Amino acid sequence: MIILLILLYVFLWAGIFYFGHKRPKYSHIKHSISELAETGSTYEKQVSYGLFFPFGVGIMILAYSSVQQNSAPHATFLLWAVGLSYLLSAFFPCDPETPAIGSWKNIIHNIVGAGCYAAMLYQLNDMIDVQNSWIANIAFISLLSLLATFLIGWPRGLLGIVQRIAESSVFLTILLGLL
Repeated sequence: MIILLILLYVFLWAGIFYFGHKRPKYSHIKHSISELAETGSTYEKQVSYGLFFPFGVGIMILAYSSVQQNSAPHATFLLWAVGLSYLLSAFFPCDPETPAIGSWKNIIHNIVGAGCYAAMLYQLNDMIDVQNSWIANIAFISLLSLLATFLIGWPRGLLGIVQRIAESSVFLTILLGLL
């Protein structure tokens, strides 16, 4: 299960860097991951259905497998949240520049993202309380920083890097939680 998790994340990050490189004016520091599949983008369908969808399904299969093995409930919960967020992002792309309000698909995209991130924050907080997990603490702070950056809009020019740090710390929390 650990090997599949690592392979899925390598697939995701390779896809993010590949499509980020192909998109003119895309910056991994400035732009969110979702903007790779934003409505009207040249690579909207490829990123949505060739990257986000298979990654989300793969992570949800791992979550289901973890439930069946009755192991690592905190990591399993985080797997469900990550998998669901990517799976639904495939069908509800954001608008250009990921505005807080926009088209109906953008609104659903943001609601799903906020809901999944809030669920992750809840679970990470529980991990901090129950397990005194240092990585969960880093992930918690990183996710709070991401939500604040998105909601406040400052520093907007660092949204991409803040999101990548937050998502990487959640991944490490899941990985260590499953070991």
